Amino acid sequence: MPEETPSLDALRAEIDRIDDEIHDLIVHRATIAAKVRAAKTGGGGGDIFLRPGRETIVLRRLLARHAGAFPRRVLVRLWRELFSAIVSMQGRFSLAVWMPERGAGYIELARNQYGTFTPLSAHQSVGQVVREVAEGRATVGVLPLPRAEDATAWWLHLTSDLPGTPRVVARLPVVETGGLEALAIACLDPEPSGGADRALLCIESGPDASRAAVLDGLREAGFDPVGLMDVRTLESGPRLSLVEVAGFVAPGDERLALATSGPISRLVVIGVHAEPFSARDLDGAP
Repeated sequence: MPEETPSLDALRAEIDRIDDEIHDLIVHRATIAAKVRAAKTGGGGGDIFLRPGRETIVLRRLLARHAGAFPRRVLVRLWRELFSAIVSMQGRFSLAVWMPERGAGYIELARNQYGTFTPLSAHQSVGQVVREVAEGRATVGVLPLPRAEDATAWWLHLTSDLPGTPRVVARLPVVETGGLEALAIACLDPEPSGGADRALLCIESGPDASRAAVLDGLREAGFDPVGLMDVRTLESGPRLSLVEVAGFVAPGDERLALATSGPISRLVVIGVHAEPFSARDLDGAP
């Protein structure tokens, strides 16, 4: 006997049951998040509950177990909204976004990463975005990728060793698109994402040190430089280079001390971010 095809009403009833189960699990997840908040507050973790590394670990795990026709890109977007809602439930959460002109695209990047309904302020000055985060008026700042041709190098504001200095915590979008990109900053210590990470190092050297000498010094210390993003020479004399290196680098990494010889006099980790998910990760492309 051929298997009987369920009626449309029966299929809709099954969908309703599944929707109720999903909703119940979201409510339960929110309850667990409240307990996490209590545990973090009791441990003295401050009032910023954003965990960029942990979020990427979760997304990598879900993508690894995913099956079926449901689009992986949509799966990532759903969980990004869920992460943002839970963070906003745990404590203060707001965004400061660089918007030099209408339609620049950075607000859309911020919304895709940090939630459709997260409070957001737009600023025409990159320096103001950094100040909003540093002074606690915003939890996360969204800024353009540093470029040598930019009039203002906002990343110079992140070179202090003082506690509470904003750090780069994410590269946007989390899904590769080949379009506009940005960096997100927050007053958080870097944390690994359980996979491919990139660290941003501010390197101080003499004004006569060549770029090749600086990169060679990093390699000799055990770093794997993948890009020189910007170079600025200060009026006081030193040259500051922003270099992206492969892998996670903690502020106390022993390689930082090893590198401070030859042309390099000082290194500061100004942030770490996970590599965006590639087309292969999301679409199974070769």
